[in-house]
Amino acid sequence: MTSSKKLGSCLDVGITVTAKKLHRFTQRLEKKYQEMLTLNEAMSTHMTMVSSTEYLYTVTDEWGNYTVCMLERKCVCGRFQIDELPCPHVWAVLKSKFLMPEDYCSNYYKPNSIVMTYDVPVYPLPDRNEWNIPAHVAEEVVLPPKWKRPPGRPKKKRDKPFSELLQPKN
Repeated sequence: MTSSKKLGSCLDVGITVTAKKLHRFTQRLEKKYQEMLTLNEAMSTHMTMVSSTEYLYTVTDEWGNYTVCMLERKCVCGRFQIDELPCPHVWAVLKSKFLMPEDYCSNYYKPNSIVMTYDVPVYPLPDRNEWNIPAHVAEEVVLPPKWKRPPGRPKKKRDKPFSELLQPKN
């Protein structure tokens, strides 16, 4: 067994153990998204909800009426579809039905998906002499850029063409 294979197996074990430890101490949602949920919950306290069907609801607040479809996970305001976090209108429905808001959040906001991102082993590169570089890549010459960005902040006004300079000001 070569030293790089030994190192790779050690990295696999270390990453797996770290991922398991991380998973044990995390909450149901990441902190930033938990704060967004808390804010949306606070905004939903003054809303009233009327059930149209088992999955379709009308939520009313001081700005208007909003239709929420829990089956398709849609709200007329559009925030539920874009953020994939319960908006205040969905929160009003969830509270009235005693449902957990985390079940209606995207899996990307949950710590488990973040742990799975780093669960894949990343091996160090071998020595530069051992790299397999294709011939067409090795022959290509990369030149530095022709222009360098001038120092300082760019000016705010645009350069006017000569025709605009000749016109009288109004």
